[in-house]
Amino acid sequence: MRKFRSILLLVAMLAMSGAGAGNMALAQDSTPPTTDEPGQGTIEVHARLCDETPADGDWFTNCHESPLAEQVITAYNTQDGSTFDGTTDANGNVVLGVPPGEYELTGIPGDFLENSFIYCSTSDAGEEALYPVIIEAEQPGVICDFYMVPADLSGGIDINVHVNLCIAPGCTELPEAIEPAEGVEVTLADVDDGTELGACTTSEGLCVVEDVTGLVGITPVLVEVNEETVPEGYVVDPNPSTYEIVPETPEVWLLLYPVDGFPPEDGTPPADDPAPLPVPLALELPAGLYNASCADLDPDNPAQALGFLMIVDGEPGGSPDALQAASGYTELSMTVDEFLNGQYAIAVMDEDENVIACGDVGGVPDQEGGLSIGLAEVDDSGAAGVAYLAPRGEEGEATGITTFVVPEGLIPADDVEIQPDSTPIG
Repeated sequence: MRKFRSILLLVAMLAMSGAGAGNMALAQDSTPPTTDEPGQGTIEVHARLCDETPADGDWFTNCHESPLAEQVITAYNTQDGSTFDGTTDANGNVVLGVPPGEYELTGIPGDFLENSFIYCSTSDAGEEALYPVIIEAEQPGVICDFYMVPADLSGGIDINVHVNLCIAPGCTELPEAIEPAEGVEVTLADVDDGTELGACTTSEGLCVVEDVTGLVGITPVLVEVNEETVPEGYVVDPNPSTYEIVPETPEVWLLLYPVDGFPPEDGTPPADDPAPLPVPLALELPAGLYNASCADLDPDNPAQALGFLMIVDGEPGGSPDALQAASGYTELSMTVDEFLNGQYAIAVMDEDENVIACGDVGGVPDQEGGLSIGLAEVDDSGAAGVAYLAPRGEEGEATGITTFVVPEGLIPADDVEIQPDSTPIG
């Protein structure tokens, strides 16, 4: 059941003593990868799982034949904080495409890691490279063997299972819309081979599956409800289902829904809602957030893609002389202060992905903590706009970015020529 899917920066990678000649053979199984993308380098990672730290320090001999598949590996840029990740294949290998910079690697979360060792090479002869990894023009490709020894969590943990009845609309948000389910039997099993991990029966909506072993990191388990114990008129769907267990907070939450749904408050039978029709678009422009200024950004490598700026196709209303702006919205898990403490830019591209408008993020926040920036035209595109960064979340832990731009050549909503009326309004 060792499927390690979480990411945490491993801040201490040891240049362990006793590596000896054995470690000089690490990372020599393949030639450093290359990429055809201009300015892009690669880090090829061979993730390997070790049952224990090798007593003789020879990680290659003891662990290299134990690939760690389906593990998320992240390259963390120590200079600007950007990250690039990928998931290892069945052979435990993954190639990460990265721009030039200095990188550290992360794998199994530190809380579930007993030890680790990284050896990197720039040649098929196994010549050792510096760690953290440096990607530059003279060294565009590096291979790293990443050995991980998971912590021993074999003592077992208790998993709390909560089962509630959904008794009114809004039961996923409103405490008053649920009530505890009594006498429901729940079984937990291994996702891979179906081995039972334990079972329990709820009392006042709660039961405990005790001493579950084999959980290392965030681990998926199979959760199955005995449908014969489900209260009449309720159903669990899907059953069984897969639930990810976090060892720090080992809990499973299940909701049982009414078989026939909830009737309307006025007693009329529910109507079949028509499927929503797709919205026709007259224009759709990509946008991106960059860890750079507008003067030196690489359009092909945004730190974060933003929502498309769109104009809906349809019959225009209002003033025939209106210039309609394309608009888009994205919410990111960064504070406005984090934007102001770094170097960021927002760029809008045309449909051929050429930058047509760009603005550096900076300025003085308004009374609500929001920040407005201008997007200036690029390469005489004629396009211009604004972006507004507003705090989101209870404590402003996120930022909503609303972007507007008027593309070049956008004609008024109605191309009928009329004479302006000089009569004052009102």
